Amino acid sequence: MKNKIQDIINKLYFIELCRSISRKEVTEKMSYREIRDINQKAIELLESMKQDEKMHNKSVVKNMEERISDIFEHYNRLFSPKISISLISKKYQKYIEKNDVGNLGIEYGWLVQFLDMKNISPPNSYWPYQTRIGVGHYSGTHRIQEKSFLEDGIFFYIKANDFYDEKFIPKVKSLGNHTILNVDDIEELNNMKRHISGYSSSCFVNLYNFLESYVNSVGYSYRLYNIDNLDSKSKIILEGKDTRGNFLSLEDKIKSFHKIIRNLDHPVFSLKDKSQLNYPFKEFIDVIKPFRDSIMHNNPSKLRAELGPAEWISVIRKSLEIILEVAKEFWRYCYPNRNLPAYLFEFDKDQLIDVLSPLNFNSN
Repeated sequence: MKNKIQDIINKLYFIELCRSISRKEVTEKMSYREIRDINQKAIELLESMKQDEKMHNKSVVKNMEERISDIFEHYNRLFSPKISISLISKKYQKYIEKNDVGNLGIEYGWLVQFLDMKNISPPNSYWPYQTRIGVGHYSGTHRIQEKSFLEDGIFFYIKANDFYDEKFIPKVKSLGNHTILNVDDIEELNNMKRHISGYSSSCFVNLYNFLESYVNSVGYSYRLYNIDNLDSKSKIILEGKDTRGNFLSLEDKIKSFHKIIRNLDHPVFSLKDKSQLNYPFKEFIDVIKPFRDSIMHNNPSKLRAELGPAEWISVIRKSLEIILEVAKEFWRYCYPNRNLPAYLFEFDKDQLIDVLSPLNFNSN
């Protein structure tokens, strides 16, 4: 009887895990609270039996089995476990003890070791190990840090361009060739410039953060997916550090990560070797990075970041193009035989803008 109750508990933890990460439209067969209530009763029954073997009620146990039978089979089919249910139960219990699952979700890479995640992630697509799968109220959602930066960058890109094209340019044209402007016109123009400057600088910073986060993600994810096959030095480098514990520059990460991922004796290229730099890396090193430094670490000796509306629009249009190309080429250096990552819209600018443009509707 003890084994039967333990089997029920294991199945309930499996059901709890699957229920917590499933989209609401996938299943509503049993509420989260019902699962927890049955699990608690089963645990209490098992504990009472440790004190007295006779402390059990066969009808209660049978009722539990019947109540969870359908939903267990449903999730068993939906997620096709790769290991035993008892082992999944143990690993899940340890995971929720050590991690703030309610706020942070569950790592995709941890889940995919035990479950077939085809109903969560697109088939044959790459998701980073550290992708957070939402649970409870956030079930059916996921969060990937670099994707968030990219979406934010595109959001502000659209805002800046729309404001420039639809408000600033018409206003400038309406003023004609007036050499003397009244106070109201000057104030309105200055406010428009602030909007364009604010949207554009937010766009640029988010796009640059995307690139850094994305490169870090590729290395970190590869480390976690292949942890048992890497030497200690490679593990350290893929965390973005050298063997002395110093943080690597973005250029060093791009050089080192693809070398480790492809198991090469020498990197295909280095961003620090000027003779090897071609588009888009040359433009990134010569233009994008210095401009980023001038914004984030402003001082009189560096390039000034005070730009007019037309200059800002030119900067973000060029930056988006170059940063997406750098991200695309880095992926190809790491994974020459894989498709571009779908979760980042394959770095397609037009697709990104089309997908994210609705976010701007009815916004101020």
